[in-house]
Amino acid sequence: MERLNKLTIVGIGGLGANIIHYTSQILPFNLKEKLQTILIDTDEITLSKYQADRKVLIGTEFLYGKGSGGDIALGKRAMIIDQEIVLELIKGDKFVIIVGGLGKGTCSGATSALVEILFNNNIKSILFLT
Repeated sequence: MERLNKLTIVGIGGLGANIIHYTSQILPFNLKEKLQTILIDTDEITLSKYQADRKVLIGTEFLYGKGSGGDIALGKRAMIIDQEIVLELIKGDKFVIIVGGLGKGTCSGATSALVEILFNNNIKSILFLT
């Protein structure tokens, strides 16, 4: 179904997945139709536990779905390598909200790469990070 008002919320890493999962459970149906939720992580187990419209496992060619192990550089590298997959999911969007936690690992590394990718593709973003 084509969304009339394109808005995407992207959760990165474990905390981002948690936020997306619980947010999507409480949203009224009329908002769910206009909103796309995407989870991005390097950990296959985390992605399997949570609900979202789309899920993207990044960095599979070198992390094998096992997570970044708290390594910020690996999280960033994973996003850069798999940026085309993410861009395809947000194609046509004008605005993206990014949520996650900057403890270490995937979100801490991937978020900066994603923001730069969005900027280079003229997509505005706002970040809610802890």
